[in-house]
Amino acid sequence: MKITLISEAVWPERKGGLERWFDAISQFLVSCGYEVTFLNSSSVTEERNGTKFQSVLDNPWQYVGEGKRSKLQALNFGVSIFNWLRKQDKQVIFCSSVPIISVLAAALAPKKSLVVEWFEIWTLKYWIRYSGFFVGLIGWSVQLIALQVGDYRLVYSDRAFKSVNRWGKLNKRMVIKMPGLCPKEIPLYNSPNEKWREDFYFLGRFVAEKQPFIAIDAAQSLRRNGWSGRLWLMGTGPLCVDLLKYIEAQNLQDFVILIENPNDEEVKRVMAKSCALLHPSRREGFGLAPVEAAYFGLPTIMIDYPDNAAIELEICSELTAQSESIEEIVSKMNLALRHQDRYRIEVLEWSKSARVNRNFFSTLQKIDAIIQSEFN
Repeated sequence: MKITLISEAVWPERKGGLERWFDAISQFLVSCGYEVTFLNSSSVTEERNGTKFQSVLDNPWQYVGEGKRSKLQALNFGVSIFNWLRKQDKQVIFCSSVPIISVLAAALAPKKSLVVEWFEIWTLKYWIRYSGFFVGLIGWSVQLIALQVGDYRLVYSDRAFKSVNRWGKLNKRMVIKMPGLCPKEIPLYNSPNEKWREDFYFLGRFVAEKQPFIAIDAAQSLRRNGWSGRLWLMGTGPLCVDLLKYIEAQNLQDFVILIENPNDEEVKRVMAKSCALLHPSRREGFGLAPVEAAYFGLPTIMIDYPDNAAIELEICSELTAQSESIEEIVSKMNLALRHQDRYRIEVLEWSKSARVNRNFFSTLQKIDAIIQSEFN
């Protein structure tokens, strides 16, 4: 039984939440006895953990500008996917909705069935903000068409569930809300002699939509009010050089530390020094960074944007800012500092529940059941 996964980026070449999740899917499906091929545009063509990786483009995709996606690269990826799939036997295709053009390419190719994961559905307003009016309108229209295809459409948040049902009405097949993506096997952090922590950390891609500059400005403002901790910036992306220049120009090197492309152990070391995750992202499909923080006893400071589905996780909601004003974010940082003992208890309680009710193993089992139904 053959399964084809489609996602442009792969783990560990790219360390985002989607890459981690597709890595988990591929390993799980291999363990179930499926023959898994992973189509990507990250120049990875080899076998890993039983999965056959196949890059369909000669050069790996890269962000352009301030971390925006190249329309031409996305189009090339879609065309290459179609050309590869049309030469294969019919099989189940499991496709990420990013980039959206790949969904249409998979829909047009010969297949047994198509499963599309919609972590997020961009609003027209967000499309226009991201790409300008004309290109944004085209992007939103392509997304609208893509929402009509798929034998199964999987979502992970109430926002995505409502959007797919609203905009994908031409497709009468069921939209399935999945249990969640919270790991079961990560042990919860618990120390009876917890020391006071002063640091905050930012973890994510260095791109405009993640808003790392807001994190720096908030830390600088908090510093003026007597805070003596550090802000750790961890990630990689096209804004890395600009961030380093900004830190140097503002003379912030003594308390803003940037770690490019950290490994998991480096991330854990920083988390052990921090009282909270500072996560001002405009757009999240689920929120794996806040989940990981909660498992380590750390709350997350977020901003309630319309495209930020991580808000639905309700991890210490009183630390969610209603605007991107530096003053409000600083007030949330002060709360996280002063009440860190209470928040640690709250997020660990949340984590215990999430391991049972939102765990990704239940989601993987549901994916396997969907695939089994297509083969039987």
